[in-house]
Amino acid sequence: MICFVSARHGFLYEMTERQIKESRAPMDKLICVGAGKGTKQRKLEAIRKNRIDLFFDDNRKVVTFLRENGANAHSREALFEMLVVG
Repeated sequence: MICFVSARHGFLYEMTERQIKESRAPMDKLICVGAGKGTKQRKLEAIRKNRIDLFFDDNRKVVTFLRENGANAHSREALFEMLVVG
């Protein structure tokens, strides 16, 4: 399953879903955890609740926090490297 976890607020769910679909990125589920204080923790909770095995984020501080708390998190650059290099 491919799950997008976004720091966007819930009222932006439909717009975010539309943007992802228009980009033709595969997606089974979208979770909007909201921005601001506690975003890293809410992303970690979403990862745990949804049993996400592999997580990518464009914010290195988020990646570090998630790794420190047991998530298999990587930078967005690592994702591109995986896709291009294989």
